[in-house]
Amino acid sequence: MLVILLVGLSACRPRETELPIKTIGRYPFGQNGGLYMDREPTLVAITQAFEVAMLDDWIFEDPQEQLLKLDYDAYFAIVVFQGLKPGSGFGVQIDKVTRNENVVTAFAQFAEPAPGMETTAAEESPYHVVRVNKAGSWSQDITINLVVDEVVIATTTNYIP
Repeated sequence: MLVILLVGLSACRPRETELPIKTIGRYPFGQNGGLYMDREPTLVAITQAFEVAMLDDWIFEDPQEQLLKLDYDAYFAIVVFQGLKPGSGFGVQIDKVTRNENVVTAFAQFAEPAPGMETTAAEESPYHVVRVNKAGSWSQDITINLVVDEVVIATTTNYIP
Protein backbone atom coordinates (compact mmCIF):
# COMPACT_ATOMS: atom_id res chain seq x y z
CA MET A 1 0.00 0.00 0.00
CA LEU A 2 2.85 2.39 0.87
CA VAL A 3 4.52 1.75 -2.49
CA ILE A 4 1.29 2.56 -4.34
CA LEU A 5 0.90 5.76 -2.32
CA LEU A 6 4.49 6.86 -3.07
CA VAL A 7 4.11 6.13 -6.78
CA GLY A 8 0.82 8.03 -6.83
CA LEU A 9 2.31 11.05 -5.05
CA SER A 10 5.33 11.18 -7.37
CA ALA A 11 3.01 11.13 -10.37
CA CYS A 12 1.22 14.23 -9.00
CA ARG A 13 4.37 16.35 -8.81
CA PRO A 14 4.65 19.11 -11.39
CA ARG A 15 6.93 18.17 -14.23
CA GLU A 16 9.43 20.34 -15.99
CA THR A 17 8.67 20.51 -19.71
CA GLU A 18 10.92 21.77 -22.47
CA LEU A 19 9.40 24.60 -24.52
CA PRO A 20 10.16 24.72 -28.25
CA ILE A 21 12.33 27.71 -29.19
CA LYS A 22 13.50 29.28 -32.44
CA THR A 23 16.22 31.89 -32.95
CA ILE A 24 15.00 35.30 -34.05
CA GLY A 25 18.36 37.06 -33.94
CA ARG A 26 21.84 36.83 -32.56
CA TYR A 27 24.91 39.00 -32.24
CA PRO A 28 27.88 38.74 -32.86
CA PHE A 29 26.64 36.75 -35.89
CA GLY A 30 25.18 39.80 -37.64
CA GLN A 31 25.58 43.55 -37.67
CA ASN A 32 25.45 45.26 -34.34
CA GLY A 33 22.62 47.65 -33.61
CA GLY A 34 23.08 49.64 -30.47
CA LEU A 35 24.69 48.37 -27.33
CA TYR A 36 23.25 47.01 -24.12
CA MET A 37 25.47 49.17 -21.92
CA ASP A 38 25.38 47.27 -18.63
CA ARG A 39 28.39 45.04 -18.02
CA GLU A 40 26.32 42.41 -16.18
CA PRO A 41 24.33 39.72 -18.02
CA THR A 42 20.55 40.02 -18.08
CA LEU A 43 17.44 38.70 -19.75
CA VAL A 44 14.36 40.44 -21.07
CA ALA A 45 10.98 38.87 -21.81
CA ILE A 46 8.90 40.34 -24.62
CA THR A 47 5.25 39.33 -24.22
CA GLN A 48 3.54 41.94 -26.43
CA ALA A 49 4.57 43.91 -29.51
CA PHE A 50 4.68 47.31 -27.77
CA GLU A 51 7.47 46.01 -25.48
CA VAL A 52 9.85 45.71 -28.46
CA ALA A 53 10.48 49.49 -28.22
CA MET A 54 12.55 48.97 -25.05
CA LEU A 55 15.10 47.04 -27.15
CA ASP A 56 15.51 49.81 -29.73
CA ASP A 57 19.10 50.70 -28.87
CA TRP A 58 20.15 47.20 -27.82
CA ILE A 59 19.54 44.92 -30.82
CA PHE A 60 19.66 45.42 -34.55
CA GLU A 61 16.68 46.16 -36.76
CA ASP A 62 15.85 42.75 -38.29
CA PRO A 63 15.14 40.98 -34.96
CA GLN A 64 13.10 44.02 -33.87
CA GLU A 65 10.96 43.74 -37.00
CA GLN A 66 10.46 40.00 -36.42
CA LEU A 67 9.46 40.67 -32.80
CA LEU A 68 6.92 43.27 -33.93
CA LYS A 69 5.32 40.67 -36.25
CA LEU A 70 5.38 37.81 -33.70
CA ASP A 71 2.04 36.16 -32.86
CA TYR A 72 2.00 36.88 -29.11
CA ASP A 73 -1.05 34.65 -28.64
CA ALA A 74 1.16 31.67 -29.54
CA TYR A 75 4.64 32.88 -28.51
CA PHE A 76 6.68 35.19 -26.33
CA ALA A 77 10.34 36.07 -26.72
CA ILE A 78 13.38 35.93 -24.46
CA VAL A 79 16.46 38.06 -25.06
CA VAL A 80 19.67 37.18 -23.21
CA PHE A 81 22.44 39.77 -23.07
CA GLN A 82 25.95 38.76 -22.06
CA GLY A 83 26.75 42.35 -21.07
CA LEU A 84 29.06 44.97 -22.56
CA LYS A 85 32.38 43.34 -23.48
CA PRO A 86 35.77 44.94 -24.23
CA GLY A 87 36.22 43.38 -27.68
CA SER A 88 35.36 40.50 -30.00
CA GLY A 89 35.27 36.78 -29.27
CA PHE A 90 32.32 36.85 -26.85
CA GLY A 91 28.92 35.29 -27.54
CA VAL A 92 25.60 34.01 -26.20
CA GLN A 93 23.76 30.78 -27.02
CA ILE A 94 20.37 29.91 -25.50
CA ASP A 95 20.35 26.11 -25.56
CA LYS A 96 16.90 25.35 -24.17
CA VAL A 97 13.96 26.82 -22.29
CA THR A 98 11.93 24.82 -19.76
CA ARG A 99 8.80 25.42 -17.70
CA ASN A 100 7.77 24.05 -14.33
CA GLU A 101 4.44 25.60 -13.29
CA ASN A 102 5.05 29.37 -13.06
CA VAL A 103 8.84 29.22 -13.48
CA VAL A 104 10.52 29.35 -16.89
CA THR A 105 14.25 28.70 -17.12
CA ALA A 106 16.46 29.74 -20.03
CA PHE A 107 19.66 27.68 -20.13
CA ALA A 108 22.45 29.54 -21.93
CA GLN A 109 26.16 29.40 -22.61
CA PHE A 110 28.49 32.39 -22.71
CA ALA A 111 31.54 32.25 -24.96
CA GLU A 112 34.72 34.17 -24.23
CA PRO A 113 37.84 34.59 -26.36
CA ALA A 114 40.51 31.99 -25.81
CA PRO A 115 43.58 33.18 -23.90
CA GLY A 116 45.97 34.86 -26.31
CA MET A 117 43.31 35.17 -29.03
CA GLU A 118 43.54 38.45 -30.92
CA THR A 119 40.38 40.53 -30.48
CA THR A 120 39.12 43.88 -31.73
CA ALA A 121 39.30 46.91 -29.48
CA ALA A 122 35.68 47.96 -30.07
CA GLU A 123 33.20 47.19 -27.31
CA GLU A 124 30.48 44.68 -28.18
CA SER A 125 27.23 43.59 -26.56
CA PRO A 126 26.48 39.94 -27.47
CA TYR A 127 22.87 38.74 -27.32
CA HIS A 128 20.56 35.95 -28.43
CA VAL A 129 16.82 36.43 -29.12
CA VAL A 130 14.51 33.38 -29.22
CA ARG A 131 10.79 32.96 -29.63
CA VAL A 132 9.24 30.56 -27.13
CA ASN A 133 6.15 28.45 -27.85
CA LYS A 134 3.32 29.16 -25.37
CA ALA A 135 1.51 25.84 -25.63
CA GLY A 136 -0.65 25.21 -22.58
CA SER A 137 -2.10 27.54 -19.98
CA TRP A 138 -0.40 30.88 -19.25
CA SER A 139 -2.20 34.14 -18.30
CA GLN A 140 -0.22 34.57 -15.07
CA ASP A 141 2.94 36.07 -13.63
CA ILE A 142 5.89 33.91 -14.65
CA THR A 143 9.35 34.01 -13.09
CA ILE A 144 12.03 33.63 -15.76
CA ASN A 145 15.51 32.53 -14.68
CA LEU A 146 18.69 32.71 -16.73
CA VAL A 147 20.99 29.78 -15.94
CA VAL A 148 24.62 29.71 -17.09
CA ASP A 149 26.99 26.98 -15.87
CA GLU A 150 24.23 25.61 -13.59
CA VAL A 151 23.92 28.95 -11.73
CA VAL A 152 20.97 31.35 -11.87
CA ILE A 153 22.58 34.65 -12.89
CA ALA A 154 19.51 36.76 -13.66
CA THR A 155 15.77 36.67 -12.93
CA THR A 156 12.76 38.62 -14.10
CA THR A 157 9.04 38.28 -13.50
CA ASN A 158 6.54 39.04 -16.25
CA TYR A 159 2.85 38.58 -16.81
CA ILE A 160 2.59 36.30 -19.83
CA PRO A 161 -0.88 36.52 -21.34
